[in-house]
Amino acid sequence: MQNTSDRTVSRVRHTLKFRLLQVLRVHTVTPHLLRVTLGG
Repeated sequence: MQNTSDRTVSRVRHTLKFRLLQVLRVHTVTPHLLRVTLGG
């Protein structure tokens, strides 16, 4: 088993990819919750 002091946390920033999406479906799960399906 590894010692917890051997682990380090590093932050990696990836480039953002912007996409044009369309709303395919909107489903009411509860009165205050919607399930939105996107596509494109």
